[in-house]
Amino acid sequence: MKKTPQVFWGEGMFLRPHHLQTADRFRDEQLAREVFRVQPFSWGVQSLDVAPDQLENFIFEARDLSLKMKDGTSLALGSTLRLFPRPFQKELDQAGGRMRVFLGVPVVRENAPNAFAPGEGPGGQDRRWVVESTEIGDENTGVNPQPVSVKRCNGRLFFGGESREGYETLEIAVVERSTQGRNLPALARDFIPAITELGASSTVQRLCDGITNRIEAKHRILLTDVAQGRLTVASEGTSGWQTIIKLQILGSFLFLFQQLTKIPRTHPFTVYAEFCRLAGELSVFDDGKKPIRIPVYDHDALGTCFHEVCRVIEDLLEKIVASRFVKVDFVPREDLLVAELQEEWLAPPTEVYLAAEANMDEKELRNRIVTMKMGAPRDIPILRQRRLFGLDLDLMKRTPTGLPAREDYFYFKVEKEGPYWDNVVRDRIAALSEALDPKLKFSLYIITKPQGS
Repeated sequence: MKKTPQVFWGEGMFLRPHHLQTADRFRDEQLAREVFRVQPFSWGVQSLDVAPDQLENFIFEARDLSLKMKDGTSLALGSTLRLFPRPFQKELDQAGGRMRVFLGVPVVRENAPNAFAPGEGPGGQDRRWVVESTEIGDENTGVNPQPVSVKRCNGRLFFGGESREGYETLEIAVVERSTQGRNLPALARDFIPAITELGASSTVQRLCDGITNRIEAKHRILLTDVAQGRLTVASEGTSGWQTIIKLQILGSFLFLFQQLTKIPRTHPFTVYAEFCRLAGELSVFDDGKKPIRIPVYDHDALGTCFHEVCRVIEDLLEKIVASRFVKVDFVPREDLLVAELQEEWLAPPTEVYLAAEANMDEKELRNRIVTMKMGAPRDIPILRQRRLFGLDLDLMKRTPTGLPAREDYFYFKVEKEGPYWDNVVRDRIAALSEALDPKLKFSLYIITKPQGS
């Protein structure tokens, strides 16, 4: 980080723009150093909203973007940042269907122009700022608008492996082709950019909620087993103290995470450190057959860190309190596959997964089920007529905790919301259309929760 000298302000001095520019740089650098001293992982996305309709047209357009660069520069779209949409179909194809997206701003160059004047077209090297004239009224009276020159950072989007030389960049998204329908582009749900707060990433929030909900479920299972006499805390053997320790660990972290992960402004490192501490305390119940490894926190690789620590925690939770699930096979009925369900399996706390047993790779499976639809039998005709997919199915990157792990199993999480799910609950039957394939076998796995959860 540069160290700009402090301006000397003296009586009778002739004031130039250089004085104010140097004073601004000195103030910004001092502030950035203090922030970095308090929070070494201070850069990242604060908010990002990408236009989904434009994304489907192979155009990346940020409707809202707020972030902090590694040098401490704060950028907000429409205020301190100018950023134009950019098409990406060719770049997505070149990247093999999964493409990284970066925001870049030109670096400041010494002894060279760093701002485009109003109306000045780009030529030669790109410059960090663009100067624009805008009408601003007197905030005291609300009238008498006057032209004021303002400058914004000259942002640019970079895709895939494009050269980013001369720019300071930050990866903000990953775009991939959808696994359903027409393979339209969508934001990758497993990607986590560098963020300054939990609320900046729905993926991190979903992982945190998943861990918190799983701890709550395990805690309730233990409490239910103790209340019904299946476990005891008064045993003279090892079972008594193990039950007490399990209840103590799960209870303490449950109430902590119910607070910590619900505050959108919480920094991800704070939560990650607590996740590591939870994994350490749960490891006392590990069988020790395989060493537990948790990645060192990397602010630029939050996806790797959070996905792995959550996997470790889920595996350890499963070892201390096994999940209870029900498997229901789909059976042929006319031109559909159907699975009959019970009311308690469809309660809000349960988790529902569609399992496809297929001796093939993921790509071949996707091609075979590209037109598959899921819903209640009554909804299948309208889904076919309107070419809709019914219930949303999200292919899991790994086996859900507590379910059988096999190389020929692919799990899809069934989204339990919307009118199609309401009809499944009402009719207590789920159906698959365009799924009659001799090489595929489908089942529903329902992870149940104890009464009162």
